[in-house]
Amino acid sequence: MKYADRITLNPKQGGGRPRTRGMRIRVNDVLEMLVAESETGTQIVLR
Repeated sequence: MKYADRITLNPKQGGGRPRTRGMRIRVNDVLEMLVAESETGTQIVLR
């Protein structure tokens, strides 16, 4: 599966920012969490 298949853009959702398909979390939020190493992958998904 390609990452592009999991990312959506909709101007009416999430302020038009890229989001993970089927979830309410923005791609930028996931990247910020990973960079900060404040949460594990499981915690990010359960958010």
